[in-house]
Amino acid sequence: MGGKKGYILVVDAVLALIFVLIILVFLAGRYYTQKETSVSSYRRLHHISEDALDVLNKKGVLDEVCSHWAEGDMGNASNISKTYLEKLIPENVGYRLIVGGEVVAQNRTRVVEQSAHTETHSQRLLVGYGLNEPTRGWVARAYLTSSKSKTTEDYVYFGGYVGQGNITVNTPQLPSDAQINEVCVQLNAGSGFRMYVDGSVAGDYATAGDPGNMSLNVDECVVDPWNYFDEGPNEVKLVFDNQNISSQYIGGGFLKIRYNTSQMDTKPNKAVGRYEFPEVEGIINLYDGFYVPGTLRELEIFLDYQSNFSTFLNVGGEQLYNNTDNTSRQQITLEDSHLKTKLIYNPELSQRTIPLRFGTHNLSVNTILDICLVNDRSGSMRQSGWTMNRSNISHKYLNIAVPEDGWSNTHNFTVEGPQKQCDEIELEAEDFDDNIPRNSRSWNLDTSIAGYSGAGYMYVTPDCCVNQNTGYASSSPELRYDINIPEDGTYYVWVRGYGESGTADSVHVGLDGVEMPTSDRINSFGSSWEWHRDTMDGVDATFYADAGAHTLNVWMREDGFRLDAITLSKDPAYTPSGPGCGDNLNGSVAVALSWDREPGFDGSEGSEFVLNVQRPDGTWIFNYPGRPDGPPQSSNAGGTVDPGGSHDVGYGNEYFSGICSNPQIIHITEPMRGEYNFSVYGWNLRPHGSNPDPQHVNVSAYVDWGNESKDDLTRNPTIISFSASKQASKSFVDDLEDTDRCGYVHFGNGATREVALTDDKTLLKNSIDATGINGGTDVQDGIQQAIYEFTDNGRADSVKVMIILTDGQNDDGPDVAIQKAQEAKDQGIVVFTIGLTAFVNKQMLESIATRPEYFYYTPDGSGLESVYEKISKAISAVYRRQSINVSGDYPQSRLYPGSYIEYGYDPVNTSVYGEITITQSTPAFNDTSTCTGILALPEGMALTRAQAVSYSAAHWTDWVKVNDDDAFNLWHYSNDYTKLGDPYMVEVPYTFFDMENNTVYVATGDSQIERSGCSADNRLIYTVRIPSTSGYGQVHPTYEGCNWSVEFEDGSLLVAKIPASYGGEGVCNYTSQNIFYNQSDAMSDAVFRLFEKLDYNDNQKVDIVFDPEMMEFEYSRAGGIRSLWGPVGVKLVLWM
Repeated sequence: MGGKKGYILVVDAVLALIFVLIILVFLAGRYYTQKETSVSSYRRLHHISEDALDVLNKKGVLDEVCSHWAEGDMGNASNISKTYLEKLIPENVGYRLIVGGEVVAQNRTRVVEQSAHTETHSQRLLVGYGLNEPTRGWVARAYLTSSKSKTTEDYVYFGGYVGQGNITVNTPQLPSDAQINEVCVQLNAGSGFRMYVDGSVAGDYATAGDPGNMSLNVDECVVDPWNYFDEGPNEVKLVFDNQNISSQYIGGGFLKIRYNTSQMDTKPNKAVGRYEFPEVEGIINLYDGFYVPGTLRELEIFLDYQSNFSTFLNVGGEQLYNNTDNTSRQQITLEDSHLKTKLIYNPELSQRTIPLRFGTHNLSVNTILDICLVNDRSGSMRQSGWTMNRSNISHKYLNIAVPEDGWSNTHNFTVEGPQKQCDEIELEAEDFDDNIPRNSRSWNLDTSIAGYSGAGYMYVTPDCCVNQNTGYASSSPELRYDINIPEDGTYYVWVRGYGESGTADSVHVGLDGVEMPTSDRINSFGSSWEWHRDTMDGVDATFYADAGAHTLNVWMREDGFRLDAITLSKDPAYTPSGPGCGDNLNGSVAVALSWDREPGFDGSEGSEFVLNVQRPDGTWIFNYPGRPDGPPQSSNAGGTVDPGGSHDVGYGNEYFSGICSNPQIIHITEPMRGEYNFSVYGWNLRPHGSNPDPQHVNVSAYVDWGNESKDDLTRNPTIISFSASKQASKSFVDDLEDTDRCGYVHFGNGATREVALTDDKTLLKNSIDATGINGGTDVQDGIQQAIYEFTDNGRADSVKVMIILTDGQNDDGPDVAIQKAQEAKDQGIVVFTIGLTAFVNKQMLESIATRPEYFYYTPDGSGLESVYEKISKAISAVYRRQSINVSGDYPQSRLYPGSYIEYGYDPVNTSVYGEITITQSTPAFNDTSTCTGILALPEGMALTRAQAVSYSAAHWTDWVKVNDDDAFNLWHYSNDYTKLGDPYMVEVPYTFFDMENNTVYVATGDSQIERSGCSADNRLIYTVRIPSTSGYGQVHPTYEGCNWSVEFEDGSLLVAKIPASYGGEGVCNYTSQNIFYNQSDAMSDAVFRLFEKLDYNDNQKVDIVFDPEMMEFEYSRAGGIRSLWGPVGVKLVLWM
């Protein structure tokens, strides 16, 4: 029984499980059936909503509904909606239509929305509709078919220098209906002139101011210009008052013609341009430029002239023509095929201002000049190359108050310790004995590249990739080192240097000023400090030298090379391993003298002292035995009066300074062991021109010996002012023209006329070389001696020029020197001044100079050659005036009318139909500090042409920038500006300008690195294009017109119906007093928007004068125009 009972229990459990599974299957089936039914309902409902909106949209019903909604007619919008929706939507589905967030139609009676089990929506966006905005209306645009009058300008430009003689130019062809308003003359002229226009006298014009200034000196308008000028071309001839042909020229400027015309485009951009040469009767001498406003394709030049002298033409720095036929009239055509062999058209000459020079050889391109060099020879001209840390020097021998002139004192000291000798001769580059700049370049100390030895290394500036391969002894900057060759023989030359590239890795080495082919062109230096003795010939650098004193010469070959050290060795196996031969490089002794001048004495340079040292062998560094002009102490202080001559055995060891902040030092590079004596002598202890008590000058003397690298007496290698002044003065003499004469005056304690005015350059240079140092700084005495020389020996027809060089303060104060200079200027003498060192009286020298810009300053002698070059150029440009000087009778030349340069090009900026061109100018920049002006371009204008004009005087217009981007560089053609023309007008491509405020920079220079400022009269002349159509506006409910009152820029007033068919009473105004128009009228809106465009200076006056019949309109009836209004959202909600 027990077993059967268990079986029954199992059967019961199985039956119960089957029952549960049946229930679960039934429930699952009901669940999934309900879910499938819900999804299907939603999809069917959404399809209904999408289909309904598509039908309403395609049938235009939504447009009708939205139109009524936009007009606020909700009743009609609802009725139309319901009519269609009731038919499209099943009866068991409720709906609601929403437009722009507002319910337009709905049906809640079909199905209660709250009890709906399914709900969906669809939506559309329609453009062209806005609440309370018109959906049916008018759009219009207005445009001018022609103009009655616009005011614009045209110009005749004169180059940087146009001459010499009477000049004739032609005005441009103006429109046939041109009405002349104004003709103004703005020029820099060599003298006054009479103007003829088509043979009639149109006024006399005097100059106001020196033509050498960087400014215009004729600024007048022609009286009643319409009596002389018409649409042209008009022939304008300038006949100069001054009979001296050197004053018959124009140094830049223009003739401005302001006129009215109905022609809308007066500046079409053609594919052919022409530069017309001016007619010149006298001597052909032209500096100018022209611009190609596109990609240059072809070029032709025609020259028609007669000259009894060789004549040449340079374009873009290249000589294109040179003729020596000096008798007959020449008519020359230079064809494109020939010119393409000389010039690179693209990109060199495309969209660039191209300088041109047309001139005459074999005439003196000079005013005759008599020049006096007036040079300072005071003790401070041997500027100290040392600084002294007095607190570190223990050997202090003097500190006393000097009571009187002629004071002297002698002390002794002993140099102990062995002197270290080297088997090789080793030199630090910065320990030179002379540094000679040439051709505006010089060796300079630098420390920016690590790894050098000593106090630094030397390299040449400016660094602009110059290579001096031959003739370098006379043209390349040089370092000189005084050396002692211990024995005869061949020496290997090692150089430690640094080369950044293959164009900056070589240098020349010579001996005693001689170019040595066996030791020049030492190269192979890399971008690290390296020793080399390799030459470019593939052999070791060597030279032969006899035992004794010599000068080692180092000349620049490539200006990027860095020079650190030099070693000479007789051992071919020797290789330098470091910068020197030991810690105590041969040893040295330095004796320094310092003093403090007494305050309170205006103009006093301070007391002057000299120093001498006696060696242990009894010889003095300076020794002038028996000199009659020496002081009583000359036996033990021979350097007191005139040290530094070539006969002075101590030359090169003494460093004078008349400025108390620099010590006076004697430096002995190869000292003997033993006892030394040093002697101090003082004089000039009271200021000149007064008799005060003695100054009681405090004098201190210091002695130090050992390694030069110690910081107590430290050498700062600089070019000694006296040596540099001699070299620069001699270079200036070398550059004088054959017709020039030069005299030489030097001053110290008093002044001497050393050389009378002469054309003997050798005599002048020898006298300059022989000049020694002298105490005192008597500038006024030097000026007086130069005045005497001009009076006694100057030529009556010469321009007289005085060039004063000094490094200090005038002993008698600035006033007496300024007064004496004024006497010179009153006699017509032109005065240039040069100041050296930080201690020079700059204000005094600027006052002494004829003009402030004739004062030049350089902190040390390294800049002197460059200064003299600038003065030479200033003299040439201002007093020679790039003019040709002819004395007596001469055969005149003539540049005939009709000569031209014609160029074909592909334009980059073409005009657009319906645009109006306007030409005008900015005000004068009037900014000589930043050399900038502003061009503001109002919105809606398109700049098509811009021309910067510049008065450069003695210099060249060489740099134009727009918004800091370079637009013109004269040095693109050559850095030697004397070969180039001087464009007065520089064209700037329109692409450099933005449609906003533009900063325009215009500057002058004598080369790329020699800047010379700018003129306050610089300005920009520009042409803009203005659209003559207003374009379509927005939708307006009416298209009628108005009775307009319009004020024009010329002061006239138009009162007229626009359009002429308008018959209403509406009043509209566009005047400086009131702007009003019907903003609901499409035509009035188009007219107003056109007036805004034609008012390009935004002063509520229309700049283009027109009649109503010159205005035409285009209009359209429009509805639902896309993007004018909206978009508006349309939403259909359904539920069931």
